[in-house]
Amino acid sequence: MKTFQKSKLVEAIKIDEVKCVNCHACIAACPIKYCNDGSGDAVHVNTDMCIACGSCLDACTHKARNYVDDFDLFLTDLEKGEKIVAIVAPAVAASFPNKYLNLNGWFKSKGVEFIYDVSFGAELTVKSYVEHLKRNKSQTIIAQPCPAIVTYIELYKPELIKYLAPADSPMMHSIKMMQNYYPEFNDHKIAIISPCIAKKREFAETGVGDYVVAFKSIDQYLSRHNIDLVQYAPSEFDNPKAERAVLFSTPGGLLKTAERWVSEISESSRKIEGVNNIYDYLEKLPKVIELGMSPLVVDCLSCEFGCNAGPVTTARGKSVDEIEYFISQRSKSYREHYAKMNGSPTNIENTVNKYWKKGLYDREYTNLWANVDMKYPNEQELNDIFVTMHKYSDEDIYNCVSCGYNTCEKMAIAIFNGLNKPENCHYYLQTEKDIAQNIIVKSERRVNNILETAHDGFIQIDNNLIIQQANMAFKTMVKRNDLVGRIFLEFLDAENEKILLKHWKLRNENLKSSYELTLTQTDGGKIVCLVSGAPMFNDTGEKIGSFAMISDITELKRAEIELQQSHNNLEQKVLDRTEELNEMLEKLRVSNSLIQNYNKELEKLSIVASEIDNATLIMDPEGNFEWVNAGFTKMFGITNDHLRGKNIISKSTPQDIESKILEGIKKCKPINYEAEIKRRGKPRKWIQATITPILDGQGKIRKLISIDTDITALKEKEFEILNQKEEIETQRDRIEKQHDIVKWQSDNIQDSITYARKIQDALLPNKDIFIKYFKDHLIFFSPKDIVSGDFYWVREKNKKVYVVSADCTGHGVPGAFMSMLGITLLNEIVNGHLDKNCDLWADGILNRLKSSIISAMNQTGKTGESRDGMDVAICVFDFENTTMQFGGANQSVLIVRDKKIIELKGDIIPVGIHPDEDLPFTSQNLKLEKDDQIYLFSDGITDQFNEADDKKFTKRRLKQLLLDHQTQSMKTHKKQIKTALENWRGKSDQVDDMLLIGLKV
Repeated sequence: MKTFQKSKLVEAIKIDEVKCVNCHACIAACPIKYCNDGSGDAVHVNTDMCIACGSCLDACTHKARNYVDDFDLFLTDLEKGEKIVAIVAPAVAASFPNKYLNLNGWFKSKGVEFIYDVSFGAELTVKSYVEHLKRNKSQTIIAQPCPAIVTYIELYKPELIKYLAPADSPMMHSIKMMQNYYPEFNDHKIAIISPCIAKKREFAETGVGDYVVAFKSIDQYLSRHNIDLVQYAPSEFDNPKAERAVLFSTPGGLLKTAERWVSEISESSRKIEGVNNIYDYLEKLPKVIELGMSPLVVDCLSCEFGCNAGPVTTARGKSVDEIEYFISQRSKSYREHYAKMNGSPTNIENTVNKYWKKGLYDREYTNLWANVDMKYPNEQELNDIFVTMHKYSDEDIYNCVSCGYNTCEKMAIAIFNGLNKPENCHYYLQTEKDIAQNIIVKSERRVNNILETAHDGFIQIDNNLIIQQANMAFKTMVKRNDLVGRIFLEFLDAENEKILLKHWKLRNENLKSSYELTLTQTDGGKIVCLVSGAPMFNDTGEKIGSFAMISDITELKRAEIELQQSHNNLEQKVLDRTEELNEMLEKLRVSNSLIQNYNKELEKLSIVASEIDNATLIMDPEGNFEWVNAGFTKMFGITNDHLRGKNIISKSTPQDIESKILEGIKKCKPINYEAEIKRRGKPRKWIQATITPILDGQGKIRKLISIDTDITALKEKEFEILNQKEEIETQRDRIEKQHDIVKWQSDNIQDSITYARKIQDALLPNKDIFIKYFKDHLIFFSPKDIVSGDFYWVREKNKKVYVVSADCTGHGVPGAFMSMLGITLLNEIVNGHLDKNCDLWADGILNRLKSSIISAMNQTGKTGESRDGMDVAICVFDFENTTMQFGGANQSVLIVRDKKIIELKGDIIPVGIHPDEDLPFTSQNLKLEKDDQIYLFSDGITDQFNEADDKKFTKRRLKQLLLDHQTQSMKTHKKQIKTALENWRGKSDQVDDMLLIGLKV
């Protein structure tokens, strides 16, 4: 026995989180429970604690749980030419009734070289058990053909490991026998054809076997490809025939086989099966063994009705009589076979002894208790968890099983281990609902009480303006108690009805609003109200009316009117008093007119001199400085004391400026000039000066006033602009040179792409084959750019014609590269197989092309890598038998026949990496008729937008176009298709490459 250790177990169940609704049906069906984690939005499986019994697969009606097997790899490796032998479980007779030998024929047609019937391995297994019983006469042994039960004991009942039969399962017996007695197959891979998903665990633990293939996967593949096994000749198994052991997949089959060696063994043994029985039985078995009351042999299987109804068989759900009938018939025929051999039943024993060797088939087991990562709460911790589930006493422990754990305590243990949450308890949810309902009821009472006692009115109306509810305050406002059922418009005159309906439109747009409304009371009185209204919705979000809070503002409006009247009176008094003051002011203006005129010039000079920030100087008629303002001192740092007695013209005055000043004084005109002021140790400064002469009544100069403005920033900006202009001119020259270089490069690239178009055209097939087999045909090929991502391909071989239409990822140069890769790979695939004089059909070409693209592009499915590929349509024409086979990758083919369209749709899988990359392509067959028109096309035609309303051309319009011109020749039809697409497109850009191939039979 192996040492106690923690192990990583092989995955047997995979989860689709999108499909999982967290219903816990899987947990209810699981005999282990705690290998499932229901704490999130989806129930996950802990592979290292799962026994892989498969009970959850049928329980999950949402198809969120699926089994893991190696069928796709098995089939792919066979197609690659791998040397493989198959080991087939006895339950095959129940899953493929009357056709299991035809299944062998299908396996042989795929390349399987040797097919072993595990029934004979079961004969060897019984021999191993009998020998063990001889050595240990009184010790209980637990039969181990079922890997789910073996894994259960290794994980959860390791104390029973020593009672497990120390011999291999029938499948392992079969493999070891083949390895020892058929050495010519030792370099072959081994495929186990099984009804059980747990078999992967056995072969991972023993290190034997390469593929585990489910009966169900085989059946689904045959159905998907319309394969009838009757088409394949029956082929017998390649090993010796079994006898009774063909019953091994049936409950009790082990004991019936053992009776041949030990006649009364069934009387001291136990036959038991089904998840609802076996695991409870094994839980109690250690105590029974301790009491000395245990059976000699425990013949146990996890599945009800045994392996014949295993989780991945086709017999699941059938009657037990129907399931076991074909097994019994096979057993009868095998027993008759051995009875005819000299009439002695010992012949089978002799055959078994020939292939049985002591020690060859021994088996050891692994203690996996370390994998069971579970903690169990003490009494206080358990009670604390029950409180979180709203279970406060024994009366709250319902054990209603809706959580899937059968008891509240087991659910609490799951929560304690983080494997579930209280929200998944039915009692918890009901209690939460009751609590929420009580809160709602109390809230409604509180709200109603507030509304009834509120000073403001409250009203609720439905979508027809019928009053549904009104509080006492509103009833008092309108002086009426019987409001419910009345239409709200009763309390409005025509003018206010318009106001209400205007805001009612806002309610229909789900908007709130506040407005004033005058209500008419029952006795004819009027009250002015402020209404704050909002829409009301039911639980589903449907608008059911609106409600409003209504405040009586009649007194407030009356006070507002009175206040407005007082305001108007006061305003009139202010106007009257203002008029009196204006008259007094006018008199003062007349009195002070002379004074104002006299001081006017002085005021102007004072304002200019004192208030402005510019430098201001006052000079006498000869230009001598008399006074400067603070702005001058701030600008130049010179005060009145420094300037007194000095003249504006000095030795440092530039000649041009001096001339301007003298001429201005002479002509009594204003003078403008710019000057650079240089000061030692300080930044240079630029000023703009304006000298204005002030004249007396005779036109002579009384004073000279100079205003200097600091224009340093402006001058620096001018210098900066001049520098930038020079830089821009330099950059312009550089850009012109770069433009010449870019134009030269563009011309080279354009020439290269044009030459690439010639290469691509050269790779496209010669049209002679089209002319030879399709005298009437058309090829409409319109790339979006110079080169194309669409391409077509044709090949003639073995009296068959292969026509391909392909649309690669992208267009232009990237698409062209993909198209060239596609043409190259098609040549390699078809030439490589057709040159061997073997037929290669559409689905085979697509599967090989897909594998080649993924390999060539190094695609693994990781985020961020290239997902380039292509959509492909393939038609294989067999004119001798007047048939056509079609295979498509995201493409379809249209057949026009008798004024009708037949559409064959391809698989929704691209040629390239894809989440469902393991799915193989399929093909469809069509019997051809005279004058059939076959069309292959890319989506560049159907996806083309029009100019008028930006709509796509669509496949529907294409079909109608083909029907409308069915009687035309293909040459004429091509022109009509081109014209139709150009008229549709108008001035819109072509969005993609366009390809359409038309072939008339």
